[in-house]
This record gives sequence, structure tokens and C-alpha cells, in this order.
Amino acid sequence: MLQATQSNAGKSLIAAALLRALTRRGLSCAPFKPQNMSTNAAVTPEGHEISRAQALQAHAANINPHHTMNPILLKPQGDQTSHVIINGHYHHTTNAQTWMAQRKRFMPDILNAYKDLKKHYDIIIVEGAGSPVEKNLPPPDIANMAFALETQTPVILIADIESGGTLAHIIGTYTLLTPPERTLVKGYIINKFRGDINILQPAFPIIHQHTNLKCLGTLPYHPAALKLPVEDSLALSRRARSPRRAQTSSPSSPSSPLRIVIPLTPHLANSDDIEPLRLHPNVHVCLAPAGAPLPAGDILLLLGSKAVLRDLAFIKEQGWHIDIAYHHRLKKPILGLCGGYQLLGKTINDPDGIEGIKGKHPALSLLNVHTRLNHAKTLTRTTSRHVATQQTVSGYEIHIGTTTGTDTSKPMLAPSPSPTPHNHGDGGASSPCGTIQGCYMHGIFTNDGFRSAYLNTPNTTPYHSQLQHNLDALADMVEHTIDIDALLAMSHTP
Repeated sequence: MLQATQSNAGKSLIAAALLRALTRRGLSCAPFKPQNMSTNAAVTPEGHEISRAQALQAHAANINPHHTMNPILLKPQGDQTSHVIINGHYHHTTNAQTWMAQRKRFMPDILNAYKDLKKHYDIIIVEGAGSPVEKNLPPPDIANMAFALETQTPVILIADIESGGTLAHIIGTYTLLTPPERTLVKGYIINKFRGDINILQPAFPIIHQHTNLKCLGTLPYHPAALKLPVEDSLALSRRARSPRRAQTSSPSSPSSPLRIVIPLTPHLANSDDIEPLRLHPNVHVCLAPAGAPLPAGDILLLLGSKAVLRDLAFIKEQGWHIDIAYHHRLKKPILGLCGGYQLLGKTINDPDGIEGIKGKHPALSLLNVHTRLNHAKTLTRTTSRHVATQQTVSGYEIHIGTTTGTDTSKPMLAPSPSPTPHNHGDGGASSPCGTIQGCYMHGIFTNDGFRSAYLNTPNTTPYHSQLQHNLDALADMVEHTIDIDALLAMSHTP
């Protein structure tokens, strides 16, 4: 089990790299995260919802994602509440205090999912959440040590040296663990190291003196990590604020790449839709944070939302609706995906107050469609044909609400001519002039033919080949820097 001394230490990507490395050694491997909190979700082939991070890790292990890999997913709603997804389906809505008080009763769901995975795989890489020593929170921490104790799973601590204070993070975390918890901690990994390793060497005996822990490896900062999908929209916002991480176009890009502007609303969901665009050598993705007008661009992309009415209000508070309307007057393309599609319509109606704001609300009025939010959630994988480019596209839908109106008579997506049976899903809508389009499909830009045709700019490297290459690059790194044999020797099946 990989636990971290803090959030954003790199557990998810290290887990993916280890899974790829172990799979290449001929072992059958699977990811597992007892509890995750994220607005980025994926749909499994069976129609269940799990965290996008575990779906990526499953891809690293060359297996299909399954709901048992992430039995509990908390999806923040923006009003201090979260949707609780249990075993791939919506269970209830809760706030933080209530969840802390009730989470223990969901431990059987976690243990049953874990036991089911163990029947089918040689190795399971378990990922914790946040820090295991948040002593201000009431026990049990089912995402970290409570699970490790229940299953007697060995624990490796991950420390992020980039944030500083590595010795204090490792020694402090170990010190705050209870004696039974300490017995499970077998070593640590230092992540995101830059510079001369000799400068770090004196730290190892100090850590060993206070913890008796072994360093299993020091992972250097690797550019491939920035080329893999971010876990959630918070990571995307951090990338937008950091000059180094905000670099989204390739150094080989032309002097005037295609500029795609993406407003960073507070409740972005499935923000990994932009990953194929970030990797495109002829595209510059401009992540537009709050506090300034939307910059000029060639294409405006509205992403999904976990709280579409709150994001709608935020867009109007920022004055971005004026910038969006101006972009439209210039006859430049606008694309809305899922919640972004709903935002482009005339109205969004929430008669039951699902998002806490009852009633019908005027939206951006760029598509003649109306959305009605309802309790039923659509979870499906789909294959369609993009009408304007005639390209076949595959992806998935994960949304509440239905959208109707006259512009749906000119759908963005139509049934694919493929003879293979598939689910077409919702066709979305297009404006009469065709420059404004919207649909519920996520993952649409991972389709190479569509991406090149829609952007009208070639991309020589298929997206999934890039994804495989970057996972292999990280796996190569952990093979050279982590003592994987020692890690396997620590593995235990109670």
C-alpha cells in the first residue's frame, strides 16, 4: 500500500508506474483505492463509475477498469457536500462531518471489493488518500491505516521532496502513527527529486535513526509525469497557476499554434478531456483562471461540471458570458462537453433542487436547447459519428439531466455506421451556423481522426500511443530507481 506524507505527493502516478513495471515482469496486477475524492470519473465496461486515477492505473496494468478497484468515490458538489458513490453507483449525498461519523459502516464494502480483486490477481497496488496521520479527524481512516490494519497490508510511505521538509514529513508521519500502524510501514520512497543525489545521502541515516525504515528508492523528477492525465480539477488549477507546469504546448510547436481557451470554473469535472489537446504539438491550451477576462483564442472549450448551476453563476460573476458571446460574434467555434453542453443552452431547470438551487435558470443561450436536471444518472460507454467531420468517435457519458430543444434536430453526433453493436448515446446539438456544438460524450478528443479533423491540424502521434509511451517511461524509471525486488519481498497475503 502506497501512503503519502501529504497530498499531491505522487502516489497515483507511482502506483501506475509500478503496475506497468510489474505487469511487464509477467505478473497479473490490479490497482485498488479504498476511498477516493475526485470530480474526475470514468465509466467501466459494465457501466459503473470509478475514479479516473484508478482507471488510468488499470490501463497501466493492461486490464479493464472495474468498480472493485475503487469501491468508494466521493464527488464534491461545491456546497460542502459530496455525492457518495458506492460500488460504482450513487448511494447518497453527505457533508464532511456526517461522512466522518458514518464512514466506518462502509468498511465491509471496501473489504469485499478488495477480497474479490485478490481472487484474480497476483499483486494489488493499494493507494491511500492524503496523509495517514490527520489526527484532527476522527477515526477510523478507512482510506489509509484502518484498511491497512484490517488487511495487514504492508505500507510504503511516499514523500514529495519538491515541497520541502522531507525529513520532517517522513519522521513526523512515522512518529504520529500508533505502534500497530508502525509495524506495517516497511520503507519509504522520495519522489520528484532534482539535482545531485549526493546532497541527499546524509538524510538517509537520520531517517533510519528515527524510524528504522529503509529507503526503497529516490525517484527523479520526470517530464513524463506531466504528460499523464491529472487526477482532478485541483491539480489542473495548480498547473494553470505554476509557470513551469502551465507549459502546455510542445517546444516544437509552430510560432502560432492553435489556441484553445478553457475557462477554469470552480466545479470542473472530467477535466482529463483536455489531455489529448495538451499533448498536441500544434495546439496551445490556455487555461483561463478567475480574475481576468477570457483571453482571445481560436476555439472556446467548456468542460464538464459537477455543479453546473454554480459554475453558470460563476461565469456570469466573472463577466465571462460577455467574452463567450464576443467569441461567438467573431464566428469562432465553441464546444461544450457534458456540463459545458448544458451551459450553452437557453435554460437549466432544477425542479427538485438537486444542486441546491431550485427552479429554472437562464443559461448562455448559444444553443436552442433546454436541460432538466433529474436524479437518474446516465453511465454508459458510447460510439457515434461526428456529423460535421464524419469521424467515428468513442467515449463515455456520465451525467444527470436530459437536454431537448430544436437544435438537437441538428445533432453533433449521429449513429455510427459500424456493424458492431454499440450504444450511440445522446447526440447533442449544433447551432444552425454549425460553429457552436455540444454533446454529453467525454473522451472525444482521444479519437485521433476526430481530433485532427475538428482542429484542422495534423497530429502525427496517436494519443493512446503517447499514453503507452509515457507509462512505459515512468515504469522504466521505477525499474532503475526503486528496489522492486525488495518491494515484492515485502508483499504479504494474510
